[in-house]
Amino acid sequence: MKKLLLYIFLPFVLLGQTPVHDILLNPTDTTTSTVSGTLNIVSSAMQVNGSIVVKTLTPYKIVAGVVTLTLAPNDTSTNLGSYYTVNYSVNQVGNAKVTTNYSEKWVVPTSVSPLTISQVRVTTVTTTANTIILASQITAGPNGTCLSSNGTITSWTTCAGSGGSGTIAWANVKASPFNAAGNGTTIDTAAVQAAITSLDKNHGGTGGVVYFPAGTYPVCGLVLGDHVSFYGDGWVSIVTLAPGCNGDEFISPTGFPVAYFSFHNLNLTGNDGNNTSGSAVSITATGDNHSDIYWDNVLINHFAGDCLYVESGFQYHIQGGTIIEACGGALLHVAPQGNTNLTGTYRWFIENSSLLWNNTTGNTSQDGIIFAGGNGKLLSNININGNHIGNNDIQKNAIHLTSATAFEISGNRIGGGSQAASNTYAGILVDDDGVAASTLGVISGNLFSSGNPPGANGGNKENYNVSIQGLSSNIALGTNEYSGYLTAPLSIAGTVSNVGPSIVANAPITISPTGTIACATCVTSAATQAANAIFAGPTTGAAATPTWRALVAADIPSLSYEPVIYILSALPATPPTGTLAYCTDCKNVQDDSVLFDSNIVGSGSGTLVVYENGHWRVH
Repeated sequence: MKKLLLYIFLPFVLLGQTPVHDILLNPTDTTTSTVSGTLNIVSSAMQVNGSIVVKTLTPYKIVAGVVTLTLAPNDTSTNLGSYYTVNYSVNQVGNAKVTTNYSEKWVVPTSVSPLTISQVRVTTVTTTANTIILASQITAGPNGTCLSSNGTITSWTTCAGSGGSGTIAWANVKASPFNAAGNGTTIDTAAVQAAITSLDKNHGGTGGVVYFPAGTYPVCGLVLGDHVSFYGDGWVSIVTLAPGCNGDEFISPTGFPVAYFSFHNLNLTGNDGNNTSGSAVSITATGDNHSDIYWDNVLINHFAGDCLYVESGFQYHIQGGTIIEACGGALLHVAPQGNTNLTGTYRWFIENSSLLWNNTTGNTSQDGIIFAGGNGKLLSNININGNHIGNNDIQKNAIHLTSATAFEISGNRIGGGSQAASNTYAGILVDDDGVAASTLGVISGNLFSSGNPPGANGGNKENYNVSIQGLSSNIALGTNEYSGYLTAPLSIAGTVSNVGPSIVANAPITISPTGTIACATCVTSAATQAANAIFAGPTTGAAATPTWRALVAADIPSLSYEPVIYILSALPATPPTGTLAYCTDCKNVQDDSVLFDSNIVGSGSGTLVVYENGHWRVH
């Protein structure tokens, strides 16, 4: 499975392609504001060096304005005059509600060095060869302009509806003056750190991209930069923790905020065979509000500590096929810390088929994903949607939320707790610190499963699929598919606002004496039972878990009642013992004073009789 995924997510790069690296600006404000979103590229029918260029390419993501891609040069392609149509769908950073869509044409020359967008987009395309002659002849035009050509470059003209092209700093760690080796043995910490610092806005830089060509770069304790992102050529660009580092690969700076940094198309590995501690990225609370942080198509694996550790900041995104696996601690550990400027962390988005699975076998101390709030620290707006979380080797709870507010966990495949010898864990555990409740949550549309059966890798089923505990309140359980549990699909000790129509048939729900469910759409069912069976506690003794059993006399309370008296003109032959009746013209009624039947004919309202010992008798 891992090999298959590796082939899926590695970007497809052809020899002789031209890199286009740029910062995309808001089309309505071509000065400073950047955009995020996607661009989709469609080629006309053309061939480059005899190879047919695919007509449609997968959409490229734009994060904080950064555009990075490679394209087959088409300035001398056949048919002559071929061009790329580039369709944008972007949002201004900080204003996700306003989307702008527009298109433009690109003619890409052959170039080893990266080009900006304004060096490739054109207003007109001719059928004359060498529409754009050489990349070295092209200089970037002003923002919002395009090349206007008639066989040769003539002038820059305004592009109708097109966003401006900003100036991006692009630091190749292997190039001068950084000169990282990337050979897997030379420690490249100093070289990579110099590249980061050269771009870091906290140190006078303009922001930009640190680029890792294919290779292996041993590093230790790289300090993140403000507006500095990290790009590679796919998972063949490996940033590894240097042997004996026993620290974190990337760390947040002390005393400075970092924002708009991201990791794309990289392999971050912890080299846990040569390190006893450390995380891929550690973002701690320093009094500064870190924000807008992305992991996109990144493989994070084999760190001795947590894969990712975060104490502060907001607007975190894990997306785009990112895989986080095989770490000694948690896959993601969010432990908000507070101070006068910052009270926690919020706005988390873990989505779009990200895979978080497989803790290191033998680790029984950590959950898979941990959001550990409480102690007065803010932890809110958590969105975990459309992922595969947990597999055979998740040690404890796949997802554990403590004192979290406003969360949604939906559309995931979730499994956990299959490695613990004595399993008391859940697919999703929601609880609190004893003070601040977890509240306003939605758990819906998930498929729960547990990995190994008992005996396989010491495995076990998880105890519950979902466990809502402590002070938790206003948690809505929508339609989920429950399976792979050891005791029950749900364990509820908090207050659940609603349970959807997906309670598994024949399965109990564990509800503590303090737990409540307000259910609007519950659908429940039970297994077929013998006649006269009831679902109840024990017949005698102390309280115990309810079971199906036969009704006993002690189940029926002693109640005061008035007998029902019938007025009959003819008595039935064998009514229930104790039947009372007023009867007129009744025969075969035994008088109290005699031992044998006699014919007693009542008058008026009748004679009161009772059926006892097989006879009607005068009462």
